[in-house]
Amino acid sequence: MVVTFAGVLGMAAAQRVSERAGFGLLATSLRLGPLSVVVWLFGGSVTPYAVMQFGGLALVLALLRAPARGPGPDWTWLVVAYALSKLFEFADAQIFEWSGQLVSGHTLKHLSAAMAALAVMRGLARQRFGRWLRPSM
Repeated sequence: MVVTFAGVLGMAAAQRVSERAGFGLLATSLRLGPLSVVVWLFGGSVTPYAVMQFGGLALVLALLRAPARGPGPDWTWLVVAYALSKLFEFADAQIFEWSGQLVSGHTLKHLSAAMAALAVMRGLARQRFGRWLRPSM
């Protein structure tokens, strides 16, 4: 998940600031994201991971306030998929109980996070096949 989120941060910066900013943020996130998981596993502190997750989301939302410099993903769907993922993560045990131990919130978290890929693919499809994807008037 941290690798995927690094890609989201990089995309947002590239589309809203510059390609150089996008690559820089991607490279930084690809280093710090996995490191935050290592700190969590071996040091017991979830703080760096939480900062990466929620600070990263705050940064994406701040970047989305700037005008787009070109085509990109469907940011609304991407943010909705991420928010759903977080809700499922927080309700992990409750969902497991409510479903009669059939499915966990953790499972649903990963499925909804995968929906973010659809937002990226939709943006790419609009860029490539835009005239065919627009509704007829």
